[in-house]
Amino acid sequence: MKSVLLFLIPAFLFAFPAQVVLMRHAEKNDPEEVLSLKGRERAMALVPFFNGNPKVLSYGLPAAVYAAPLPRTIQTVKPLADNMKLAVIDSFSKSQIQSLVSDILENPDYEGKMVMICWSHPDLPKIASLLGAKKLPKSWSEETYDRLWVLNFDEEGHVAFKDLPQKLLYGESPK
Repeated sequence: MKSVLLFLIPAFLFAFPAQVVLMRHAEKNDPEEVLSLKGRERAMALVPFFNGNPKVLSYGLPAAVYAAPLPRTIQTVKPLADNMKLAVIDSFSKSQIQSLVSDILENPDYEGKMVMICWSHPDLPKIASLLGAKKLPKSWSEETYDRLWVLNFDEEGHVAFKDLPQKLLYGESPK
């Protein structure tokens, strides 16, 4: 009987990515909303990082790149998305974070693949939590630009959380 009921549930409800990588936008100029020189350097350094780092390539290159609809987040991931010939998906606002998460978790094109999200630091813990991460920091430090939060999904949708350094630019945290 249970198998009959599972058969009636649409398949897209079980489609979820194997991995979601969360990152903060790169360094910006204050009060402007555009990247600083160091931020532009970080954005460019993400291209070889994501094309050759086995810690984030377990499931291949990103199938999609999402960004908050802000100049600094889009500028951070645009070089990487261009290199991979992907459009930056920036159609979800801060008030639509639940819709962003649903879009990622329910998209069958992402099943078994990696998806990247670049967002403002105050919202990253909420996004990670909505994606199912349990043991994660309560906040993302305002001074921290050189980290990745990697969420790995198992076959049942349980999420394992890792906080990884990018180690892209001189003087960044090795841990």
